Amino acid sequence: PSAPRCSLPSSASAGSVIVVNGTYGDGENIAYRGTASSPVWIMGYDTSNKPTITTPWSFNGSYIIADSLKFQVNTRDSVGLDGDHLMLRNSDMANPYGAANGANYYTAGSFTVFYKNVVSQAGNWQHSGADIDRQGIKVTSGTSDLWILDSQFYHCQSDGVQVGDQNNAPSAINRVYIARNVAYENLQFGFWTKNATDVIFSENTIYNQNRSTASGPGGGVGGQYDPRYVWFLANTIHSSNAGIHVASSSDGGGGPWYAIGNVIRNISAGGSCNAYNAGGISYRNEGGMTVLFNTLHDMDFFVGFPPSAGSVIVRNNVFSAKKG
Repeated sequence: PSAPRCSLPSSASAGSVIVVNGTYGDGENIAYRGTASSPVWIMGYDTSNKPTITTPWSFNGSYIIADSLKFQVNTRDSVGLDGDHLMLRNSDMANPYGAANGANYYTAGSFTVFYKNVVSQAGNWQHSGADIDRQGIKVTSGTSDLWILDSQFYHCQSDGVQVGDQNNAPSAINRVYIARNVAYENLQFGFWTKNATDVIFSENTIYNQNRSTASGPGGGVGGQYDPRYVWFLANTIHSSNAGIHVASSSDGGGGPWYAIGNVIRNISAGGSCNAYNAGGISYRNEGGMTVLFNTLHDMDFFVGFPPSAGSVIVRNNVFSAKKG
């Protein structure tokens, strides 16, 4: 501590512990190679006063644990999680850049854990002009075995987390588990999936998603295009324009979709009964939707399946207190 380095080492042996303090302004491409029994640690010296990192980092190595860091940047792209067996935990991110599509975090690696982090800004969540997407996390092509857990996402100029996009094949992203997170006051949805395979949204809490713009209706969780095997399990969604919303397909190769055991309440889009965008649970995709054991209370309408919807099963749900 009495004679600190001015930069991160260019290489680090397995089991190394690298401590960061103060304000750090160098961009880093971190390619350290730890092992399962001896990961490389990069951590804040004082967890109650986390080091401030002001330039983008990219994690391209293996078996790295980054703990108690604070990213404060103003750039189009921020932190890349591109290696394998990575964990980022107990860290914060704010990035007010909002002039072009981008994200605070990108994932393209395998076996990545994003745990107990706070994403408090990605662009301008009150933006009302052109459709510019600034996600908290963008899950990109090449990602597999990703866990996003126990984290917070708010004031993002799009979704808290978006999995995939229209351009990648569903097979390019595999096994994404998004669970026990909190999302609120984002421009579009708390959590959303586009093309991917095996995506699970479980036990998340989403609320105050109630900005309806050209970017979307504003709501809890959902998806569009052609993801394969998507599950919405035991989420709590309230005080938003929409609950669970599945928009249109692209090539018709997606599904099936499942909504099981969710609690959805106080959902209103100004009295709208537009089954294409509003309601507690709405679906207009392909591949089939199964809706079981959900509780829906106090909303404009409970479930909506317009003529374009594929096969739908709705059983053993509780509906109460329709608004209006």
